[in-house]
Amino acid sequence: MLFCWSVYTINRFLIKPIAPHYWHWIHNWFQDFLLVPSLLPLILWGLRKLDLRTHDRVPTWPEILLHTSWWSFFFEFFGPRVLHKGTADIGDVIAYFTGGILSGLIWHLSYKNKTSRDAAKTQR
Repeated sequence: MLFCWSVYTINRFLIKPIAPHYWHWIHNWFQDFLLVPSLLPLILWGLRKLDLRTHDRVPTWPEILLHTSWWSFFFEFFGPRVLHKGTADIGDVIAYFTGGILSGLIWHLSYKNKTSRDAAKTQR
């Protein structure tokens, strides 16, 4: 999470201002790609503190998909059409889901490796 916040800040204030405009991915979707890995752990931590989540393990696939779907709906449909804020962009939705799936894979692989190491320690 801190890594994503750092990358976001570096992109927003150092890279984006000097990047050529034909680097569309950096200008349009990189920030959206970082939404799930940056925000979901914080949201789930808050839910845990409110006793609305029963564990502190990595986000489950349903949690990742539910939050990503909700943010996609809110930022790309509700915001532009109802609140008249922002612009609906299917590229943003693709970036949200790509970031969510990639971060989910990383979270689950790291959790699997950690539990394998912990199991090996207990067998010694």
